[in-house]
Amino acid sequence: MSTPVAYDGRDMVRIVAIACALLFVPALAVADDASAAREHYKKGTRLYELNRFADAAAEYELAYQLKDDPALLFNIGQAYRFDGQNKKALLAYKQYLRKVPAATNRTDIEQHIAALEKLLDDEKRASSSPPTGTIAPTGTVTNEPAHATNEGAALTATATAPPRPSEPTPVFKKWWVWTIVGVGVAAIAVGVGVGVSQSGATAERTLPPIGGP
Repeated sequence: MSTPVAYDGRDMVRIVAIACALLFVPALAVADDASAAREHYKKGTRLYELNRFADAAAEYELAYQLKDDPALLFNIGQAYRFDGQNKKALLAYKQYLRKVPAATNRTDIEQHIAALEKLLDDEKRASSSPPTGTIAPTGTVTNEPAHATNEGAALTATATAPPRPSEPTPVFKKWWVWTIVGVGVAAIAVGVGVGVSQSGATAERTLPPIGGP
């Protein structure tokens, strides 16, 4: 038959002290995390006010890793949006609305989300259809790939086609030709008249006198 172990007052004090320590350590760790998160938040806010948005977003992320506060997600979205990192801002905004579906600023955030999605779609379309070919200083399109569009081919034809020469004016449309022709015809008519008159005069002089010899 075993003999019960007797505890004196000092043993009870040790047990209570150990229990308190075990309970206090996690609470102390949580308090340290909250304090560190608060410091990262303050630092991020100062950087945000200095327009150093990328650095501010990094500080807000560190604060969120230590303290799960949805307000930090909104701050992350704001910082990334002003820094031009549209994809990260979009993800942060959406995560914030998932955490706080009844947010008082939900309408504004949804407008930001719609604008960011449009920007990302435009960037995707622009990157998927880059310009083809190059234009030489003379305006001639060169290095056009085989799959170039008809518009590019039309541009090439327009740029390389030589100027059309002016058509010569027909001879019958030139005024000076008709002037020369008219002068020639008049000269011929005058010459014919003069010749006829001279022939008549000669005939009159060569005819025998009337009445015989």
